[in-house]
Amino acid sequence: MRERYEIIKKVDSGGTGSVYKALDRMYERKVVIRCFHMFRGEPKPSSVNRFFQIIGELSSVSHSHVLPILDAGINARHQPYVVSPSHKGRTITDFLKENPRGLSVLHVHQLLFQLLEVLCELETQGVFLHALSANSILAQPKPSGGYHHILTDLGHSRLISIREGRPVKCVHPLDSALLAPELADDKPLGSVTSLYLLGQFSYWLLAGCHPLSHLELPTAYAKHKVGECPPLIGYRTDIPDDFYQWHKRLILPEPTERYHSLKQALQLMPPAPKRVYGPRKARPPVKMRQSQ
Repeated sequence: MRERYEIIKKVDSGGTGSVYKALDRMYERKVVIRCFHMFRGEPKPSSVNRFFQIIGELSSVSHSHVLPILDAGINARHQPYVVSPSHKGRTITDFLKENPRGLSVLHVHQLLFQLLEVLCELETQGVFLHALSANSILAQPKPSGGYHHILTDLGHSRLISIREGRPVKCVHPLDSALLAPELADDKPLGSVTSLYLLGQFSYWLLAGCHPLSHLELPTAYAKHKVGECPPLIGYRTDIPDDFYQWHKRLILPEPTERYHSLKQALQLMPPAPKRVYGPRKARPPVKMRQSQ
């Protein structure tokens, strides 16, 4: 790795690993390297094989809304890494910092529409999205207005799940507010689970916060299973009713009551609002408590 890539600077760090900007000496281009803290010492051959199997599947994905994988491997410190092109634009985290009361309904509608489109196509390749963060989506301005969104780490949650030494369901590093209740039993349901993720993610973007975001994972799962989440209109009053009703079905705790597929959700999605309204808070956000 050191022979080919020259680290320029660390740009992010967290419980799952670190992200670096680097120079690819072979092609004289700037890249982004994500190193994962998955193994303690030298990994088992089965884990290494699983890592490269997932990388092979993800490398085959070619879509304008998905950042491609250029290279991958395991470095001298036994850290798996993934290399992607350097990219321009702002993350959804940046937008949330600028708009703490929530993003516009128009922006969230556009983001959901694009994510549903790309996930419908990826479903045919057996690729599903069950975990996400605001840092995982890049927004690039379009000349015609609005944004072109790019998923920068599609499938990285699958890589993290092969971490050695812990049960799979306890290694989810992503926000406990977004994970579908069926994941508590390690029983993801493909596109139906992806719909729940998109629903809770957009809930967060519209509200500017999420009542389950700071809870411990077992507590959050318990609240997800019974649908213990305040109505979105309790946070703001400018959400069109057709969009609000459509969105409610995304986050129903019972999987069979959600849309049957990504395609159905996309087909039934109401049109984008014609005007952009500023978010208006209806009442103070509701705070959830840890279970006693």
